[in-house]
Amino acid sequence: PLAKNSDNFLPPLTEVRKIARNIAFAIAKEAVQSGLTNYKELSDEQINHLLDTYIWEPTYLPYKLKED
Repeated sequence: PLAKNSDNFLPPLTEVRKIARNIAFAIAKEAVQSGLTNYKELSDEQINHLLDTYIWEPTYLPYKLKED
């Protein structure tokens, strides 16, 4: 059956960044545990620090109206 209008397949846009970061954390943790990285061991805190260091943060320049 079709989903109701209130049932969304994707999370709200306001939550996407947080969810993506949680996914990145889980992938990084699994990669370290599986020996797929150059790191032999990383704590959760170290993984979080690396994510905070390398995750892209969007910054936008303010718009300026073009004067005629």
